[in-house]
Amino acid sequence: MGSPESKVGSNSVAFESWVAGQALVNDATGRPDRSACVEQEDHRESRCRRSLSSRARSRRPGCARARPLGRVAPDRFLLALALFEDCSYRGVWGKLTAGLEGLPLVRPAASSLSRARRRVGAAPLRRLFEILAGPVAHLGQACSFYRGLRTVAVDGTLLHVPDEEALTWRYLKRVGESVEFGYPLLRLVVLVECGTRAVLAAAFGPESDGELTYAGRLLNVLDRKMLLLADAGFDGAEFARDVQAAGAQFLVRSSARRIPTPFRHLGDGSYLARIGYGVLPVLLVVRVTVSRHP
Repeated sequence: MGSPESKVGSNSVAFESWVAGQALVNDATGRPDRSACVEQEDHRESRCRRSLSSRARSRRPGCARARPLGRVAPDRFLLALALFEDCSYRGVWGKLTAGLEGLPLVRPAASSLSRARRRVGAAPLRRLFEILAGPVAHLGQACSFYRGLRTVAVDGTLLHVPDEEALTWRYLKRVGESVEFGYPLLRLVVLVECGTRAVLAAAFGPESDGELTYAGRLLNVLDRKMLLLADAGFDGAEFARDVQAAGAQFLVRSSARRIPTPFRHLGDGSYLARIGYGVLPVLLVVRVTVSRHP
């Protein structure tokens, strides 16, 4: 991955080609047909330059309102927010348009960018994730394979969400003895490819549901050529059974409270045991390796 500045450059080039060919001639009907617009681009760009210049002259400095952003600009703006999360809305817009110094663009107000962000909604981003998510390491790549198995890992984290009524009905705040406190929390659980950190699947929701609840929604991407790595929070018997049912191998660190009863000792010091007593209708056979720290 390059530095933030290198990302700005690449984003600016892509955004510049779009603005020059489409953004300034877009309207409520959707994206223009590029094949039908080739001969008219110069004329339309010139007309839009004059229109934007006229608007800019007719308004006081700093008070200009942006024209509608069209359909593509909000999508790219929303993706850029994730790249430049420490920047304000207008700061991110400035990075997107850094390569367009020759065009008389009106700088959108933060409120316009906020409304455009809401109009995008979740569906386009969900679809984009579905298209791009997946393993990327080539066979045998260092740190991504172990004995021919693609190594993947699952883990979770907590994220703050805004303290607003539109969210707190689902993402509850923590409650003390008498008062609520802190920001509402969102629990995010992600399945990634080791070595490349490519995201394979993700699930999120209220903090009140544990990691295993969300991890269970990610198992449909596993296959028999994968080895799943997980921390002690994922050593539930049902989770291990479901991973095995998906065809994958698993290596999960277990807590000290779990002491499986051996039924066969192996030559390397590990042993076979059955887990799931009182939980699974059919016990699951696992191989247990005990690590002793000095």
